[in-house]
Amino acid sequence: MAEASSLTRLDSCTVQVDPPMTEAMEHLRLPDNLMNQLHITADTTPTGIVLTGQLLWFFCYNIAIIVIYY
Repeated sequence: MAEASSLTRLDSCTVQVDPPMTEAMEHLRLPDNLMNQLHITADTTPTGIVLTGQLLWFFCYNIAIIVIYY
């Protein structure tokens, strides 16, 4: 996998969980205020979370990934 530069722009980022989470007991959560500030939306599934923005800088997703609550 190629190393991403902090100046790289992305339209989405996926965080995968293996094995898949048990929805009744396990959850991934992001702080709403930070997601609004970064203009990122998050869709969670049993296999992880997809963060989506409009060609955001790589470091914006990096900040979001750091604050994921399990």
